[in-house]
Parts: sequence; C-alpha cells; structure tokens
Amino acid sequence: MEQGAAKKPTIGIVGGGQLGRMLTLAAKPLGFDVVVVDPGEHCPAEQVGARQIVANLYDEKALRSCPLEQITSQSKSNILTPMPWPRSNRAGQS
Repeated sequence: MEQGAAKKPTIGIVGGGQLGRMLTLAAKPLGFDVVVVDPGEHCPAEQVGARQIVANLYDEKALRSCPLEQITSQSKSNILTPMPWPRSNRAGQS
C-alpha cells in the first residue's frame, strides 16, 4: 500500500459460500475489502476477490484475526454464538 493512501474498510463474512460470493460481488465495487472465514479451500467468495482464512466457522482465533470494521454471516440458518469484538481488532483502533 502506498504511504499516505487511505486503508479500505473491510467487511468480514463468516462463511464463503454462494451468499458470501454475492456479498463480495456487491462490496468490492463499493470500495470494500472482504475477508471470509470458510473451512473449504477456494470457496466461492474467494473466487471473486475475497481474502480467505481457511478455518472452521466457529474458530474464535480465526474470527478474531480478521482486521475489519463489520462482520456478518452468510448462513441462512445462523447458529453463531455472539462474540464481543475487542477494540484492538477493529481497523484504525489500538
């Protein structure tokens, strides 16, 4: 990244399947970076430009490693346990 260039806001998606792919396709033209956590290598969201972290959807360490402003789940039947997001993981904050 160029020095002085603004960092793009990042959206995190838990699950990189077809809904994650559609979210990525919608977010990229708006200037967002996208990071997905998905257990399958080369998931559909990665194939259209998301950065993928290959890990279980419930892997707290993987989820906390995402430098992002927003996180969502691509699951239609979401059973994720709410997890407080520490300020240190939010971009631009330490």
